Amino acid sequence: MQAIFQQMGQADVIVLASPLYFMGISGQLKLLVDRCQTCWNRRYKLKLPALLPLKRRQGFFLCTGGAPNKRGKNFEPAMRTATYFFDALDAKYLGELTAAATDSLPVKEQADLLTKAYTVGSQLGKGEE
Repeated sequence: MQAIFQQMGQADVIVLASPLYFMGISGQLKLLVDRCQTCWNRRYKLKLPALLPLKRRQGFFLCTGGAPNKRGKNFEPAMRTATYFFDALDAKYLGELTAAATDSLPVKEQADLLTKAYTVGSQLGKGEE
């Protein structure tokens, strides 16, 4: 885990990406998020930088879900996890890009979504927050 903390410490941008499983992130990614409790502890309890070196970081969340997003709330629990994850890392959460109903309409067939993803990706890490 120390190697992952070091890599995140060097990063200017951290992108959290996961498929949606029962309105949450994947189990593997949740393990990483949970291990970042130490970053939260450093930041809020010990009053130390969450990650070293101390610098401005940005965070962005990507998530796909196979089911339709009929009520518009499928991604909310996963987005809340992303929000708290980036807060623990002291990274500015810039937002998310989600894709629902991918079981019937794959992302690669959604030109508008691909354009948004390209635009977001080309802007991450540029300029001031």
